[in-house]
Amino acid sequence: MVCRTRKKIFGKFVVFVFIFYMTCMLLLSLPSSSPKPTAHTWENIQQEHVVHHLKDRQLSTAAKNPVTSAVIKDAANKLKTVDHTKAVAPEANVTSLRHFVSTSNAKLRILNLDRFGPVAPNDVVVVVQVHKRLRELEIFLSGISKARNISSVLLVISMDYITPALEDMVSNISFCKVLPIYFPHTSQLYPNTFPGSDPRDCSARMSRAKAKAAGCLNADHPDTYGNYREVAITATKHHWWWKCSFVFDRIPALVNHTGLKLFVEEDHYLAPDFLHVLALMQSHIKQINEPVDFYVLGQQRKVLSRKEGQVPRFAGIFAGGFDQFEKGKWASVTNNMGFAFDSKTWSSLRSCSQEFCKYDDYNWDWTLFHLGHSCLKEPLSFIGALAPRVYHFGMCGVHFKLGNCNPADALREYLTYIERNQNAWYPTAVERLTAPRVVSVHMKPPKPFGGWGDPRDVDLCLSYSGK
Repeated sequence: MVCRTRKKIFGKFVVFVFIFYMTCMLLLSLPSSSPKPTAHTWENIQQEHVVHHLKDRQLSTAAKNPVTSAVIKDAANKLKTVDHTKAVAPEANVTSLRHFVSTSNAKLRILNLDRFGPVAPNDVVVVVQVHKRLRELEIFLSGISKARNISSVLLVISMDYITPALEDMVSNISFCKVLPIYFPHTSQLYPNTFPGSDPRDCSARMSRAKAKAAGCLNADHPDTYGNYREVAITATKHHWWWKCSFVFDRIPALVNHTGLKLFVEEDHYLAPDFLHVLALMQSHIKQINEPVDFYVLGQQRKVLSRKEGQVPRFAGIFAGGFDQFEKGKWASVTNNMGFAFDSKTWSSLRSCSQEFCKYDDYNWDWTLFHLGHSCLKEPLSFIGALAPRVYHFGMCGVHFKLGNCNPADALREYLTYIERNQNAWYPTAVERLTAPRVVSVHMKPPKPFGGWGDPRDVDLCLSYSGK
């Protein structure tokens, strides 16, 4: 009898210990409250950059591991049952990658909806165009995560390259709603045929006579200056127009969205009050009843230094007070960075799809500028902040290459600026509105820059907007 009693007591004790253990494990697994955003200081950015860099090294090592690579490849071949947040190896065959892209763009699963709720009609949608520069994207995310009210934003990440590290980085964003989309016409997905590099195409600098003699595919279609198609040159304009068409016209969650969509790139850094400034500009435009096409957060200024190994410095980048703005005609050479527009402006641009896609200029921004002086009834207009709320820290791109391509070094100046002016952010009103201080020397469009003479590019471009 005593033995049975002891067994019962021991059994109850074991059950109690088990329940206590499981409760502790459950409590430890619960997410902690959101940490207070770290300040926009150089030290914090540097620390975060090192942490992410170490994480990427671990991811890269895992990708090289035969076992891990095999698992990723297997996942890529079973895309119907694999969530789009899983890593897709660059070694996976092209068919699997294409299937992954088409499946992801069809499902359009918004991450973190359970935490932040659906997209409201007036919420700001931030659309960032991403290639494969992970360091730049890390810094971009670090900056935007510190903005006030960032939890209300839908962050659309438009990618034109797929890597396990990039997929992992996107799926781990936790400060707002996130929607990954994938540009489906890339050289990664079409490595040996258009829109990638077809070995039967003419080489870029081949003369027309030699091209005719060689019988290459696009011998009859050089650009305005006699040059033939280059994939790297055409890719950005393709991605930009596709991205706009997709975000405005193809995402069910944004059907009733009437707010602004802000277009930035992976090597942009946003100031802490960028959402506040967008709302302030909108309110002011409504108050004075003088509609504009674009709301611009920052301006490109003349480069003062492009010497090898030196950080570029831009003239007038900190010009103007924090409550001062400018309003006037939009110019691609100065107002193409961090600008937002709504469905009404997009409707006007989309009506000019034929002109956009047929204009022989590989630059999407110069092509927009051309529309304002050709297809549209009036030149495009804007209101913009004199004290920039976006900074272009990228040092390696299509137009600008340096031997020392460290984005963190290029960003140091702007971070110091943010920290030094902590009390000047979040102006309460537009105190002064002036005409643009920097008037482009090209207020009338120059001749097209070329690089867009192949009819295949024109047809593909037109397909994005259904024209």
